[in-house]
Amino acid sequence: MPRIILFVICAFIAAGYGFVLATTQQAVWWVKHFGYWLMLANLLLLLVTLLRILMAERNLPSPEASSREHRLGRFLPVSFILAVTATLWALQPGGFKITMDEPVMASASLRMHVHQEVMVTARTHLIQDSFTQLDGYVDKRPYFYPFLVSLVHDLTGYRSENGKWLNLAITPLLLGLLFYLGRIYGPPLGGYLAVSLVATLPLVAMNVNGVGFELLNLVMLMATLLAGVFYLKQPSERRLDLLILLGILLAQTRYESALYILAVGVVILIGWARERRIILSLLSCLAPLLCLPIALRQKIIREHEGFWQLSEETTTAFGIGFIPDNLIHALRFFFGWSDRPQANSLLLSVVFVLAVIGFAYLAARRHPSRQPAADPDFKIGAMVFGGVAVFNFSLLMAYHWGQLDDIMATRIVLPFILLQILVVAAFIRRLGAVRKHSLLCLAGIWLFFLCLTLPTSLKTNFMHGVPGWHECMWLQQEVQKRAGQRVLFVSNRHLIPIVERAAAIPEFYAKERKSELRLHHELNTYDEILFAHKLTRASEEEAFVPVTPLYKDFELEHLSERLLGRNTLLRISRLTGVKWLEGEEDLNLLERLPPEDDPEARAVFLATHLP
Repeated sequence: MPRIILFVICAFIAAGYGFVLATTQQAVWWVKHFGYWLMLANLLLLLVTLLRILMAERNLPSPEASSREHRLGRFLPVSFILAVTATLWALQPGGFKITMDEPVMASASLRMHVHQEVMVTARTHLIQDSFTQLDGYVDKRPYFYPFLVSLVHDLTGYRSENGKWLNLAITPLLLGLLFYLGRIYGPPLGGYLAVSLVATLPLVAMNVNGVGFELLNLVMLMATLLAGVFYLKQPSERRLDLLILLGILLAQTRYESALYILAVGVVILIGWARERRIILSLLSCLAPLLCLPIALRQKIIREHEGFWQLSEETTTAFGIGFIPDNLIHALRFFFGWSDRPQANSLLLSVVFVLAVIGFAYLAARRHPSRQPAADPDFKIGAMVFGGVAVFNFSLLMAYHWGQLDDIMATRIVLPFILLQILVVAAFIRRLGAVRKHSLLCLAGIWLFFLCLTLPTSLKTNFMHGVPGWHECMWLQQEVQKRAGQRVLFVSNRHLIPIVERAAAIPEFYAKERKSELRLHHELNTYDEILFAHKLTRASEEEAFVPVTPLYKDFELEHLSERLLGRNTLLRISRLTGVKWLEGEEDLNLLERLPPEDDPEARAVFLATHLP
């Protein structure tokens, strides 16, 4: 009873304060200053719990464990998983893919690496030749992935591409978990079938070579599912702790993954019902406090409408009216063939539909299975977590940005695709497939891979049609060319220089602080102040016009440019002077600058008057 009371108190504090009592300013302060440490505590508790379970419940190897057959049984799956990992790695170029999410998370990982703050740095300067992060904002995105990237920075030193290496390291774990689930839910060789099916999906290869949180989300989803089954088989405090800690980390990996907390709760209640008692450890009683950042982040999102990225004609993020159009886009993605390359697997989409129809037919006819019934605990886990995956897919169809054939949104469907793979594997098992049938399925899958997936992936950069991606890649190259130089970049893509540890500010900030910018320009604080900006035109007969009217505020010398398509121009320009518009006040900070014989006051003045 005392533990139940403690759990209720902690849950009331976390939900009441996080969702209701905390102001937006308080939520930002708590997440910024304590989010990192709560995440670290969660991860350490998970590792300790996992170690305790392994130590307490490990089994001694049987005499057959050293046999040649057993060693071969382990060698083949590991070799296959590593081979598929290498294949996926080679299919797509590396680097940023989703140029809204990924640079933001890279900046957040840099902030956590240096300052242990959950914050996206939005302004940086070179102060006494030292790269310094200044102000920024607490973002809407879950931060488990950038937290892990920050740990990679801590262990290996900061590199902007560390997120890519983390995803590459995660890939064998992802395929290993999928192999295990395929073996459990599928036919003979079901693990090989599941991994082979995911290899036919270019979307997976794209994310393997990206810097986003999609792969981690799939890993955490499968790990939490397995922890739930593990708990159901023998409910105990340690297994409960493992399930809860994995569930909390899963909820902080992607936005919609927070709903899997419901699946975790259902599994826990089933375990209690089976045992006819409430199982609560001290850690599980305190677990709601670890969920506090989730509630506070929702508070921050609700108070900032811009986080929903609504268009001018859209007034709500979710609505029934979005469903018909989004379903059409979903069909184009799942069954797209030749009109425009999609990062899909037509094979998986077709066999999934056939599997669903087949299951419905067999259920209607009450057709007996030719295979032994699957483990009931695995059935329960699949139903509970699969139900949340289907619900999340339904939410996606009602979302204003739920067009799956838009490569910027396609990645959101990956958990549903994972469910598709398991459904296909389960249906093949249900038909009573024997080993030779599984080998035929494998041969067909890899034939599809060689004939369609491989050539499509190698010749297609799926980000090619996204102008923002080209802009970010161009700017990243320009920044890397000037590595080690004293350069200040001004751009609406300022996060790209920041993650390369270059001094950078957003364009609107330069306009708001023109006096400060002129001060440092005239003092030659930087060798160059460079504006990276975009120009467009309505047709080839017209002149290029800046997207923002920066030529009214600044005198610029054009250095280099790149044509993007026919009507977009990317340009690097050097600042040569500042213009003052009517009504603007020239503070003339140079006259107020302390003399050189007072270096301390001069340094303080310059540091407090940075653009």
